[in-house]
Amino acid sequence: MDQITVFIANGDFVIRTGLRSLLQSQNDIKVLGEGSTCPEALQWLRQTSADVILMDILMPAMGGVRGVADVLRVRPESKVLVVTAVDDPLIVLHAILTGARGYLVHGQFTPESLIQAIRTVWSGDTIITPSLAPVLLDLLRTGATEVHARAESLTPTPLSSREEEVLSLIAIGKGNPEIAETLRIEVKTVKNHVNSIYSKLHLKSRYEAISHVLRG
Repeated sequence: MDQITVFIANGDFVIRTGLRSLLQSQNDIKVLGEGSTCPEALQWLRQTSADVILMDILMPAMGGVRGVADVLRVRPESKVLVVTAVDDPLIVLHAILTGARGYLVHGQFTPESLIQAIRTVWSGDTIITPSLAPVLLDLLRTGATEVHARAESLTPTPLSSREEEVLSLIAIGKGNPEIAETLRIEVKTVKNHVNSIYSKLHLKSRYEAISHVLRG
């Protein structure tokens, strides 16, 4: 039996560990390595090839869907399967147009379907989430170039390490003064970080920020 070699590119240690544990239980899948940032993943991929790359488009320094292009420039023969919390159908389409062979959203697939998705993209087929269907109609009406541009404009930009700290404190209900005290920075600096988080993740309120963390 041929073994499918896999590389895991994800900034969340818990998710990486869970994925590795799941995949190592399969006789036909072998995890070769993992990376927590885009530069780390690219450095690994320059040295070693993997059949399938499981990649989160919200990795630190990954640059959203542009990370798919970066990975495929290094390893064009590999199959990229995006596994992320981002469920915007335009971004799904953008990822596929960029070269990803599949796109799965956390909370919308089972362990069994993830394993099957890996086998599917490895065999040369494509896995597309049902949420992509309405955008395919949009593609027919407006053309690939316009939809591609619209999707790129909506791609979330990865947060900095400080912004991730601020977001995690927002998620547990801390206000700006409490966050400033915890991180030992000024309140106005916290406000700047909060505004940047909202802009990067396309959020409008603390409620949406908390919901974003819970979904992730």
